[in-house]
This record gives sequence, structure tokens and C-alpha cells, in this order.
Amino acid sequence: MERRVLVIGSRGFLGAALISKLSALPETIVYGINRQADTKLPHAHRIVGDVISHDWATTLNTIRPHVIYHVAGADAQMPFSYQLLLYVEGTRRLLQAIVDSGQRPRLILAGSAAEYGLKNEVLSELSVCHPDGEYGIAKLAQTELASAYGRKYGLNITTARIFNVYGGSARTLSIAAMAAQIAAAELAPTEHNELNVYNLKSYRDFIHIDDVTEALIMLANRPMSHEAGYSAGIADQVYNIASGQSVSLGRVLDRLLASSTRDGHELQMKGLRMHGSQREEFSRANIDKIKQHTGWSPKISLSEGLERELDYWRDKMGVPRKPAKNRPNAMPLQAAHKTDDSKGLAQKLSIPVVARAPETEQELWDSSIIAARHPEIFQSVSRQLNANPAHKNSLQLV
Repeated sequence: MERRVLVIGSRGFLGAALISKLSALPETIVYGINRQADTKLPHAHRIVGDVISHDWATTLNTIRPHVIYHVAGADAQMPFSYQLLLYVEGTRRLLQAIVDSGQRPRLILAGSAAEYGLKNEVLSELSVCHPDGEYGIAKLAQTELASAYGRKYGLNITTARIFNVYGGSARTLSIAAMAAQIAAAELAPTEHNELNVYNLKSYRDFIHIDDVTEALIMLANRPMSHEAGYSAGIADQVYNIASGQSVSLGRVLDRLLASSTRDGHELQMKGLRMHGSQREEFSRANIDKIKQHTGWSPKISLSEGLERELDYWRDKMGVPRKPAKNRPNAMPLQAAHKTDDSKGLAQKLSIPVVARAPETEQELWDSSIIAARHPEIFQSVSRQLNANPAHKNSLQLV
């Protein structure tokens, strides 16, 4: 059976990747709508239109889509008034047009982890939302609006709260920014000897763009019924899309440098402020709900994704491929001084010591890397554990 799909925001990072994946599906006709004419979408029927002022009635009656993906977005630094227009008023006009048309397509909204706000906890769909920035406030308002329309008019709406996406992305995103700078340093070693980095002690839940698009498609294909196990209301319509793991930006930088042909000690670090601050952040999602309801789970490990990211920027800049040196001390965050204070040294290196055992293969990998590259830390921790074996499950490098 032929299936018609409309992607709103087709030129964006997420929209373009989604169209690429949708166009490969059998018996699927893809339409992409964006405010600018786009010749870069050969697999989609292109429609020019702005979310805020578009004639949704005509588009809906012409296409009669089975699924609509609303993934149009704006930079988080855009004026708050514009964000409200895009996410709230633009979405309201789309929702009202769906109601007026009498059609009931499945609508997938791209939400954001910013709706939850900064919290030092693992976030589930039932976590209370307290956004602390204008972007998060606007996205939560969009989610609440869609939920209200869904309840009132019986619309099929799902909000995907997407965490930190990466993968061949714009340089404004943290992983892409670091990978692009490293690729530039490989291309012109004498010109690029400085890396601009954000707070390397911040922890984020990174998810590759290919896993995100797969999750969105599986959400659109899931049964319409409300599944048991979650309370009625907005939580039934919201799904976290993330890896379910949290990793520091320092660890990400370490991996990128380990894969680089440049000696990290040749590069100087320069701190940048993310959205006006250098605060330490923690982000980690519980993804049990989407796993249970769709069978989806992320397939691309962070190690593989970072290799892809670095290769993407190398190809984009014309950097010749060479084997990485994999030097034993590839992370030049700050000069290390031998000491028995493992936590103090870890702070100098921006390598966090946390009071729990490694939970995943990824964390075990990182523990072994730190042990190999910084034996003074590993030996200090080992001495502490030998002195007090009762702490073996509470003192670990991850």
C-alpha cells in the first residue's frame, strides 16, 4: 500500500537525514516542505513554505499524508519571540488545519531534552519538566499544545524528546565542532594549533543521527493504541530518544584525538561558553519506554560514531586519510603532575572520578584507556582499593 509522508523542515540537519532514510523505504512517497526552495532533495517532492504562515489546508488536502514529521527548528539563540512563533503558533496552525481537514495522519513532533531542564538524574518520560532556558520553554509549550489538541480532538500525536544528536552535523554542535577543528588541524598543521572546546566536565547523552531517524520511523509505525504501564496524559505521547548513557565532553575529545593523525600535545585548549556559561551539565535518558513499545534501540556506538564524524569532516575539507597515531598520551587537557591524589589529578586532566562501578562496555573501555594512559591515577586508586576492599564497588574511574 502506498504511503505518503510529509517532512516539515526538510532542509534542516534532522529533516534532510530523515528524508534520506524515508526515501529508501518501499512504497513510500516523500514530500519535503521548507521555507526555501531546495534542490538537494532528489528523493522528495519539494514544497516551499514557512511553518508560521504556510497554507496548511491546501497542502493537507493535496497530499493527504499518512504521516507528518514536524522537525522544523530554529537555533536556540534566536529571539524568544521567534521561537514561540515557530514552535507554538506555527504548530497550532498546523494542528488546527489537521482538525479542520477531517484527516487523522500520525504526527511526529521533534521535541527536545531541553524540556526537562538541567537535572542531576536519569530522565524518564515521567520526569517533571522544569526548562531553564527559552528554547526549552518554547519546546515544552509545543509539546503541551500538541497534547491538548490530541486529547480534545483525538489526534494521533507523538513527541520525540531527542537528546544530544551528532553525525555529520553543523559545527554549532559540540562533537561536530571538535571534530571539524581536529580535521582542520590535520589539513593545515601550521595554521591550526588551537582547539576551542566547551566545558569538558559536562556529561551528555549523545545519540547518532542515523539512530534518531530510525527511532522516528519506528514511532510512526507503532500501533495506535495507548500501551499499558504508563499513566494517562502527556507521558503516553512522549518518548525519549537517546543512547541511555552519559559521557563527558572530555572523554569525547580524548577519543577524537586518539583517532587523529595530529599529536594532541601540539594543540592548545581554549575554553568557550555554551549559551553564555561554562557550567557543568549532566544529561542522561531512560529509554526503556521506546524500547518496549517499538523494539528500537541505538545501534551505533559512540566509538563508531566519533570515527564517522571525524571522517565526515576530513572528507568535507579534503583531508587525506592516514592511520591514527594512537599515542599513549593523546589527551592534552592540562599538564599532569604525579601525585597520589587521584581525584585531584583527574580534575587537572578533566577526567572525572565518580562513586560507582562502570555500568557499560563503553565505560569499561574508558577505564582501561585511562589506566593505560595515566598509570599514576590507576595505581593510586588500586592502592586505595587494596587498603579498603569494601570500597571496590564505589571507587572507580569511568
